[in-house]
Amino acid sequence: MPGAGPLTGRRSVLPRVLGDRGKECIRELFALTWFSRVWVLQEVGLATTATASWGDSSIDFGQIAVFVYNVFTEEDLKFFLGPELSATLLGSPLYALWNVWSTYEKKDSWMQRTPTLRRFAEGIISSCDVDFTLVLEAAQHFNATNSLDYVYAFLGHPKAKKPGTDTTWLQADYSLNLQDQHRLLASSLAEDSLNFLAHLQQTEESLKVSGYPSWVPQWGEKHPIHAEAFWEAWDASLRKKERRQYPSKSGGVKLSISGLIIDTVDQSTPTMKPDDFEPIDWAGARLIEDCWKLATQNPHAYPREKVIDAFASTLICDHRRPGHSAVELFSGFCMHADIKFFKNMETTGGGLWDLGIVLEGSEAFGTQFKWYGTNRRFFRTKAEGLWGLGPAAMQQGDVCAVLFGADVPFVLRPTGVKGEYKVVGECYMYNFMYGDAVLAWREGSNSYTKEDIVLV
Repeated sequence: MPGAGPLTGRRSVLPRVLGDRGKECIRELFALTWFSRVWVLQEVGLATTATASWGDSSIDFGQIAVFVYNVFTEEDLKFFLGPELSATLLGSPLYALWNVWSTYEKKDSWMQRTPTLRRFAEGIISSCDVDFTLVLEAAQHFNATNSLDYVYAFLGHPKAKKPGTDTTWLQADYSLNLQDQHRLLASSLAEDSLNFLAHLQQTEESLKVSGYPSWVPQWGEKHPIHAEAFWEAWDASLRKKERRQYPSKSGGVKLSISGLIIDTVDQSTPTMKPDDFEPIDWAGARLIEDCWKLATQNPHAYPREKVIDAFASTLICDHRRPGHSAVELFSGFCMHADIKFFKNMETTGGGLWDLGIVLEGSEAFGTQFKWYGTNRRFFRTKAEGLWGLGPAAMQQGDVCAVLFGADVPFVLRPTGVKGEYKVVGECYMYNFMYGDAVLAWREGSNSYTKEDIVLV
């Protein structure tokens, strides 16, 4: 039934397990300022053992971390806690667990001795490129008295060192102003990769009047229209596969790099806001229909047998991993939500899927679509009719590019000066996430050319 919660049709044991005051106690615990202070991250992350004490009670800290993990992975638990409390746990506690504590790779830590957390950490390390950019992503979810500490508090992390050296990406210097600190860190990180650009949170206003260069993130800031960053699982410029560094040069407010300009943005949907996805069954289905109408109103680049895969993959920023395909997950969601237009779609492979896939797809696809689609736009390009999921601040006339040294494509805005662009934000583009454009360019099988690009 559209709008029904995940507990509909079956009884939950959560009320009995957590008791009458369970939710209130959880709310009080995670409202403690300890969970939002940036300096506590390395204090716990570097510990061999960790015990949490609250009043006269104490508990192995690993059990608190496991609870945070369960809120992230279990829809039943999120539904029971409610959206407000779930959002609290999926803020600073989750980012502490995912981006910081799971990435220390300390063999004898409390993380490694807790089976659930050990498997979680191993999964992150095996599927993601764990670097300082990933660690820094946590900064925007915490508080610090001195804004410089949104960077300096992370310099004790092993990934804060330049690869193969004992030198950190930036030396602590409290005489710097905030903009200079951010610019120096961005310039330093650019020596290794451009993935830090995924941390940018541009708005229409910031692209017009901000005093910051468009390529310099404001670490520690979280804008209300924040979209979850992604870059860890892809390799758009073949940086990871070929284990190479691409030259970049920073000078003042400019960063000189190179890349392939793919196409120009033509049309896009309105920004998909958080409330637009609630409840996911029917609201998510309505958003999908809006994206489908835009995708198919003009000729597109995808052959008939790849249309549904391209569309579904774009909506959930699909990446290559074991398990069900994007088409299967999409089909499960559509069948569950009873989207009328799905009856006229032909999927790769054809036929019917078993009930298990349908039920799992209805939940997994909706969760991923909401995660990646929130505060983003579905768009299509002008010349080639390509589809993508891009930043809220994008507009007609922006260009899509694969930047050498970045693991995902980006949307750039021409400034009017030849070769100069502002960075609007990252994007997902089907068939561009694993070096496809770079390989085709090298083979001369497309019209892309390598261009010198100056980010301002």
